[in-house]
Order: sequence, then structure tokens, then C-alpha cells
Amino acid sequence: SLTVGTDNYGNGGIDFAEAGTADQRYMVPPKVSTTGSLTGLVAGAMVYNTSLNKLQVYTGSGWETITSS
Repeated sequence: SLTVGTDNYGNGGIDFAEAGTADQRYMVPPKVSTTGSLTGLVAGAMVYNTSLNKLQVYTGSGWETITSS
């Protein structure tokens, strides 16, 4: 895995264990207003859609919106 702040993503892992401070450990995914302009997508890509105010995950063929039940 990699440490936050490095730009070598060759192994596909990023270590968020030491991100933030002890009382502020969270991750903010990329924010977009529309997913229509994104290119080079792979299954598992995740964004926060600001138009929907929801997380979305790319399935390989389309976007799945994450909602609470």
C-alpha cells in the first residue's frame, strides 16, 4: 500500500491509516457535478456527485447510486 500524498499508484493501494488527525479521519472522494464527462473509467471507480448529493460507484457498464434505506 502507499501513503497518502504519494503519486505512485502502480500497485493500486493507498494507505489512509494515518490520514488526518486522530479525531478527523475521513476520506473525501473526487467531487463531480455530472459523471457524463468522465473518461477512462474502471469498475469500482467512486465519486461524490454534487448534483445528486450522493456517492456513486461505476460498475463497468454504468453508475450505481449509493442510497440509504
